[in-house]
Order: sequence, then structure tokens, then C-alpha cells
Amino acid sequence: MNPADLVSRGLYVQELLNCSLWWQGPDWLVLSPEDWPRRPDINLSRELPELKATVLLIRQPVPTFDLWNRFSSFHKLVAVVAWIRRFMVNTHKVDTIKEDRLTSSELTCHVKHPIILSNHHSLTKCLVLQVHLDSGHAGIGAMLAILADHWSQ
Repeated sequence: MNPADLVSRGLYVQELLNCSLWWQGPDWLVLSPEDWPRRPDINLSRELPELKATVLLIRQPVPTFDLWNRFSSFHKLVAVVAWIRRFMVNTHKVDTIKEDRLTSSELTCHVKHPIILSNHHSLTKCLVLQVHLDSGHAGIGAMLAILADHWSQ
């Protein structure tokens, strides 16, 4: 047994004080090296067979309803989302929002709850394309100003 194992496995202080394995090491350590226990012969030069593993990966797509990619026009997308929202409001009871510092503040709704869109999402691309077309192919600076002005009202 390795003397370090004594402490790692939990040993009371009194047991450790009286443990010769901890303080002097194993009994054979005081013998001459010729009398030490022999390690089993391990032949490391032997060639080991090559093992090959075969991995089979099967991916099944998860069916999703990707509403954002179903419409090429932002206006059509907005109309469908509005219809879905009306349906949800008409069929579900609206939960009341509990009063907190944000809801009782005088900030506008757009400041309290800003719209954050991913730059890689198809909804964002569709929205920016529509504003770009509606603004007569405005540049980047004008587009940012138009979007900020429109969505912050």
C-alpha cells in the first residue's frame, strides 16, 4: 500500500501518529534492494494489435415551424404574426404584470423593453431589406437612423 493512501482515505490523527507505514514506509524499505519485492515483468516492446473503431452517427432533423423563412416580404410576415398574436390574445387569458420598478417608471415602452434582433436571423435580414427598399436604397447611416427612429416610437 502507498503511504499517501492512508491520509487520502481518511485516518484519525491518533491512528496517523501510531502508523509506522506513514512514518517509516513499508517494512521492506529497510532491507537491501536485492530483497525488495519484485515487480512483475511487463513486456512493453511487444507489438499491440491496432484497434479500429467504427462510429455511426445518425442525425434526424427536428421538425420545426420556421415562420421567419416562409415569407419573402416583411409586410406579409408582419401580417401573419399579427394574425397569430390576435388569435393568441383572443384564446388565452392575459396574465397581469406585477408592479416593479421598471413597469412603474416613466420611461417609454421601447426604452424599457428594447427590441434586440440577431444580425444572423432571417427576420432581421427581411426587415432591413424592406426598410432599404422603402427608403429608396438608403445607405447604412440613413438605414440605422430610419430603423432607430421607427422602432423607438
